[in-house]
Amino acid sequence: MRWGLILILGAAAMAATHPIPRFPIEPPVLSITQPCQWGMPFTVVGEHGAILGQQDGSFEAWLWPTKVLSEFRITAELEDHP
Repeated sequence: MRWGLILILGAAAMAATHPIPRFPIEPPVLSITQPCQWGMPFTVVGEHGAILGQQDGSFEAWLWPTKVLSEFRITAELEDHP
């Protein structure tokens, strides 16, 4: 009996929900940008870890002393660009 009541109340709550309306996303006030230089290395190092890679999208990640990601690759495809 309890589960039936819980399901009915849950369904009523879901029927009353509405999506959040769109809102404008402003660009950040401070930003650092640099064009990608294919094949050039990049390094991000902190007190507890590092990301080491190439600007072709391949990298590895460390949380000292353990390698978390090895031979990882990320790609991005933009509309109207190869």
